[in-house]
Amino acid sequence: MCAISGFVSNNVSIDTDLLFSLSRDMSSRGPDSSGFWTSSNLIAHLAHQRLSILDLTTNGNQPMHSYNKRFSIVFNGEVYNYKELKNELLLLGVVFKSNSDTEVILEYFNLFGVSTFSKIRGMFSIAIWDNFSNTLYLARDTFGIKPLYYYVNDEYLIFSSQVRPLNKILNKNISRNGIASYLLWGHVNSPNSIYEEIYSLKPGHYIRYHNNNIEYIKYYDLRDLYFASVNTDIVSVKTSLIESIKYHLISDQPVSLLLSSGIDSTALLSLAAEGGYKLNTFTLSFKEFKGSAFDESYYVNSIAKYYGSFHQNIFLDKDYFQQNKFRYFKDMDQPTIDGLNVWMISNFLKSFGIKVCLTGLGADEILFGYSTFKKIRLLSNTLNNFKFLKSKSKLNLMFFDYLSILFNKKIKDLPFFSSDITQIYYLVRAHFAYKELNQIVKYFNNLYGSAFIDIEFLNSYLEKELSSYKDDANDIQERLGTNFSISYLESKIYMQNRLLIDNDWASMQNGVELRTPFVDLKFYKNFINNQIYHKYNSKKEIFINDKFDIPDFILHRKKSGFEIPSSIWANLSSNMSSNFKFNRAISNLTHFL
Repeated sequence: MCAISGFVSNNVSIDTDLLFSLSRDMSSRGPDSSGFWTSSNLIAHLAHQRLSILDLTTNGNQPMHSYNKRFSIVFNGEVYNYKELKNELLLLGVVFKSNSDTEVILEYFNLFGVSTFSKIRGMFSIAIWDNFSNTLYLARDTFGIKPLYYYVNDEYLIFSSQVRPLNKILNKNISRNGIASYLLWGHVNSPNSIYEEIYSLKPGHYIRYHNNNIEYIKYYDLRDLYFASVNTDIVSVKTSLIESIKYHLISDQPVSLLLSSGIDSTALLSLAAEGGYKLNTFTLSFKEFKGSAFDESYYVNSIAKYYGSFHQNIFLDKDYFQQNKFRYFKDMDQPTIDGLNVWMISNFLKSFGIKVCLTGLGADEILFGYSTFKKIRLLSNTLNNFKFLKSKSKLNLMFFDYLSILFNKKIKDLPFFSSDITQIYYLVRAHFAYKELNQIVKYFNNLYGSAFIDIEFLNSYLEKELSSYKDDANDIQERLGTNFSISYLESKIYMQNRLLIDNDWASMQNGVELRTPFVDLKFYKNFINNQIYHKYNSKKEIFINDKFDIPDFILHRKKSGFEIPSSIWANLSSNMSSNFKFNRAISNLTHFL
């Protein structure tokens, strides 16, 4: 796990001190070593910051070059099936000088080219330079676990693992699309970034850049999993997860686990224990929650005792947040309403010398775990059975206005977001109700000092974005049912663009690699293809069906999301929570203006 960056141009040169600076700005991601290389013709420059996980010797340092010197690589991520790929190459007579997964990718690419990307089981962002054809390849994994940002014009291309250090060189203005995405969703959706003309490479895509010409090629799309023909070789969730865990435990560093009082991380600990792996476990807790319903310490201590793991509760409070909040905002790579919990626990993992940790991220998206599944199913069924509720008549709007007072502000917007599953999904996941959006747009424009964005632009942006998911979501709903359509949207929008991105910067800025066994292509495929699970509506039913060894006090405990006492830290009472949401969104954004 590392940070990569680079610059390629046939026409212009770059002050290499700028690239050194870009790479050094990401040294927290890779504190163990750094490397820099320039091609003999001075066209390509590659930089690398290394967090040593596999092959801890200097043989694994980067940039790395193929045995025939044709290809040079910088790589960020982990290839969990690198041993199988390496064995294929050994049979073909390839000789290796390291035990790293980076060299396996490099030599595999040397023989098989861009088909290499679809062979990798793992997480990655990769830059490969072809010294013979003067061509750059940039690639990102199928789920987008590892980010990759780039800027390209008529003369050069520059790329980086993080967008904020990249913009220190480019000095671009903030992006209207980026702002729109953040205000609508609470994060910035790919391919946009928060800065103009700096883009995020889409998951499952690669770039071919040659003679200042750029091509964007899709090698895999998450939608393909939901449209694949049903596999007759039925594999259970438990069997599939055991395999994924085994791969995710491949490391030359000790691997730990982030443990919560939920089913997901408990399942990981259970199956790891069954496989003979004894993991140290860590839980983030808060002094303000002690003795309350949000205090997980009792449950996680009981889980750790049940499986015999060495467990550490980390208790934080307002003082810790006040002392570290400026560094947190400095580390935040793009504006987000999330990420604080990952950043805090990763900061403490670093102090314990932990470099690799498993997390249960991704289970809720594929196994119908979120409350959004129930809400969207209910709304979808209700609207299908009572179509008059979609009407924008004055009487209907008054009815929903009344309901919004009793329940949730966003209910008022239902007649405007009721035509298909994608619109309903947005309504449930939207960070603000429409009325709140009007208020926050006015506030932002006053803060920015100009009419930078307006509600019409937000509407146009949202319509275009939702339309890009609409056909696939509707087709999946018709083919597999509503749950799988929601799963697709949760994975494609919420997980890819918020959870995985926040997971990356918040952990890596502390020199910690978080691994996600549930976010695994084969695990997803096996679950979707197993028709046994199509009858279930919740994650709990699936775990019960597969007879996971999970204690009843966890299995049957009511699901609760991870909470941070942010409003308490901000000295806000519970009846001011909506103002807190507003203030948090603006506060997180101001650090990028």
